[in-house]
Amino acid sequence: MQFKISKELIQELELLIQTKNDQQLEVLLNDMHHADIAEILDELEFDEATYIFKVLDSEKTAEILLELEDDLRENILSRLSPKEIAEELDELETNDAADIIAELSQEKKEEVISELQDVEHAKDIVELLRYDEDTAGGIMHKELVKVNENWNVLTCVKEMRIQAVEFKRDCESCHANQLQLGLGDKTFSVPHGDEEAVMNALIAKSPKDKARYAMSLKENGCAYCHEIAPEKKDDSVPWRVKKVTINQDWFSKAQFNHASHRTQKCVACHQVEQSESSHDVAMPDRKNCLRCHSGNSPKPKRIASSCMSCHSFHNAHLAALK
Repeated sequence: MQFKISKELIQELELLIQTKNDQQLEVLLNDMHHADIAEILDELEFDEATYIFKVLDSEKTAEILLELEDDLRENILSRLSPKEIAEELDELETNDAADIIAELSQEKKEEVISELQDVEHAKDIVELLRYDEDTAGGIMHKELVKVNENWNVLTCVKEMRIQAVEFKRDCESCHANQLQLGLGDKTFSVPHGDEEAVMNALIAKSPKDKARYAMSLKENGCAYCHEIAPEKKDDSVPWRVKKVTINQDWFSKAQFNHASHRTQKCVACHQVEQSESSHDVAMPDRKNCLRCHSGNSPKPKRIASSCMSCHSFHNAHLAALK
């Protein structure tokens, strides 16, 4: 069902803002798509929109920024400190961050860049700012992937999907505890992405328990997401992890575009709210799709769509018939 802003929703939000009920505001908005929240903010006064923007987590508001109308985004940015803007940009890809920062005055640009936590991210943003907005340089991404020139296209695409996943951006908010060890006031975290750095952290933080904690990470922590590679003789570390392989193509002959379904919440199609295992794929079935699509038979208030609108797996036999 398409998202619609009601008068009652706006009134409820205004009341929560007036009473400074930040907790209830978060509860009300956290499950909404960022594009829907941007639409809501456009209906509020500037002060109210800014208030909500500051209540929500930067991981969500960064995406909201990209969806806002230009005048509202400019107004909100003018009410944020350089540090607050930097927190938003740290959540965005380089080209999107560069588009946002380009709207600021030169003085504020420099202040914001100095507040960015990721030095490499800051350097990439500065480089993109050298290009005019409508040029190829102005719309390019700095996040690159590396593939072998001898690989076929399918292998390259799979590798690009793997390399596109970033722990800080895509995983840390849910899986930070997989890298935490110890109990009570002796709890500490190990770094992600470098086995040598992990072992050095164990030596520095808890030398007596290094072997036990290393085994815990091997069996539960790192192993929660990664496959553990077989041990190698004379290796500097007791074990290593393999890259995470995320399958993004469950139906290779299906024709599906998530962008066309942005008006829907993820849970409208993927029933994951009750899921307790990362093994659950939660792919929607045909019955779920037919809540909005008509299938081969036209139906009122449904989107006209035949089997071939979504599937191409029968096409293979057509060549044999010609």
